[in-house]
Amino acid sequence: YLSEKTVKQLKRVLYIVFFLNAGMFLTEAITGIIAHSSALLADSLDLFGDAFVYGLSLFVLSKHHKIQAKVSMLKGAIMLLFGAYIFFEAFHKITHAILPTAQTISFIGLLALLANALCFFLLKKHQNKNLNIKSAWICSRNDMYANIGVIGAGILVGYFNSVWPDIIVGLGIAGLVLHSSVKIIRESLSHL
Repeated sequence: YLSEKTVKQLKRVLYIVFFLNAGMFLTEAITGIIAHSSALLADSLDLFGDAFVYGLSLFVLSKHHKIQAKVSMLKGAIMLLFGAYIFFEAFHKITHAILPTAQTISFIGLLALLANALCFFLLKKHQNKNLNIKSAWICSRNDMYANIGVIGAGILVGYFNSVWPDIIVGLGIAGLVLHSSVKIIRESLSHL
């Protein structure tokens, strides 16, 4: 079990990353819809999943390790569902293509990158103290890769005047989310 001091530190970090992710989810979801961007919508769903993950992590932080492992597995399952939805959304854009707004994609992607970098560094210090903190840290690390992809998608959409960079990045984010979900589920099962 974690000491009371450690639990307080971890709760403080989790509250910060929860609110950062929840705020960026709303920002990316709204701008993704307005800008017609698969990449932003995919990233917003990932951020929603992360905010949900951090909320669950707060709930189970001082619980028995088996409960934490079950919650971590639930996180992995939720990420798996989000990844599948993102694939569906990206394929839908292929048949119903609307050119997204390039500048919006890159600007919002940059804001999300800054938010996720802060989450990553806050969680990194504590990643080996708790399974749920480690899974949260993995989420933040993956989000930074996704954010760089979103920024690139915005630049390429503007340069080529094409919907394809946005769709490709949306599919890439979906693949990353699916890969991470399997990793988290496997690690959770090993703790059970």
